[in-house]
Amino acid sequence: MTRSRVTRDINRIKYPDEKEEAAQLLCDIYKELLEGGWNPFDETRNEKLRKSTINILVQTVVKLSLQHHKTKGSRLKTIQSYDSRYSAQPR
Repeated sequence: MTRSRVTRDINRIKYPDEKEEAAQLLCDIYKELLEGGWNPFDETRNEKLRKSTINILVQTVVKLSLQHHKTKGSRLKTIQSYDSRYSAQPR
C-alpha cells in the first residue's frame, strides 16, 4: 500500500473556477466508487464487484430509473416520455 496522488491532469486547466469544478467532480466520483465497495488496493475484490454489478437485468434498470423519476418529482409527461422510450428499446 503506497500513497498515490490522482489528479487526472487537473493542473493543466488554466482557469481556477474550471479547475475547482473538475476537482470536485473527481472527488465525487472517487467518493461514489469507495461507497460502492471499490478498493484501490485489492484488484481481485474489485473484479468480483464488477462482475456482480454487471449482472443487472435491463428490465430492472428500467424499473429503477422510472421509480427514481417518480420519487424525484419529475413531471408526469417526462415519466411517460421515458417509459415510452424504454419500452421501444429492444430488450
